[in-house]
Amino acid sequence: MRASKLIPMVLASASVILTACGGGSGPTGPSGPPAITDVNGATAPSGPNGSTVLIAGSNFGSSQGSGLVLFSDGVGGTVTATIASAGDWTDGFIITTVPNGAATGNLVVQTSRGTTPEVLFT
Repeated sequence: MRASKLIPMVLASASVILTACGGGSGPTGPSGPPAITDVNGATAPSGPNGSTVLIAGSNFGSSQGSGLVLFSDGVGGTVTATIASAGDWTDGFIITTVPNGAATGNLVVQTSRGTTPEVLFT
């Protein structure tokens, strides 16, 4: 077979393989379950009910409604935090307030990709 015919066949085969493996459209960025890196920049985050909380991390989803922020209610349940506006939820951070009824316990972000590891929030 002549090289001029072989090269287009090789390129077409490579394109099929890349597309089948998810590599044909270019990089899509990190994926996987969500993760919290810090809350209000603290290693031991805390705050009273009604205080503003900045949750930094990754893979939260790119828009409000991508998931939930859940605080402990202190008796084995959770209290869902309110996200005030669309700009308060991004893939890398969430701004919310500590909801009424929240108590010392675990804070998590829950999305379609999974739930973050628990962070103790006082």
